[in-house]
Amino acid sequence: MLLKMGRHPYRPGHIHMIVSAPEHVPVTTHLFVAGSQYLESDTVFGMKESLVAQFHRYPPGVGPNGEHMDTPFYTVNYDFRLRPEARYAAAAPV
Repeated sequence: MLLKMGRHPYRPGHIHMIVSAPEHVPVTTHLFVAGSQYLESDTVFGMKESLVAQFHRYPPGVGPNGEHMDTPFYTVNYDFRLRPEARYAAAAPV
């Protein structure tokens, strides 16, 4: 069906995660790899510019947590903002 519509079945590089914190509404989301192929033509239309992040590649060696990595690894920094649960929303700073 996608091919008949002139579209491809591919997704850009991305990772999925669930982010949570006490007294906040958890969120299930994903981050897309900046520069990834198919960013502009994501088959499920899930790519949003605000979810694109720069992933940094490192050679094998000591990882961010001090563990030795035998293979290359990546890191990414992203600030997630969670909404307070309804019962805490009135007391939450704006």
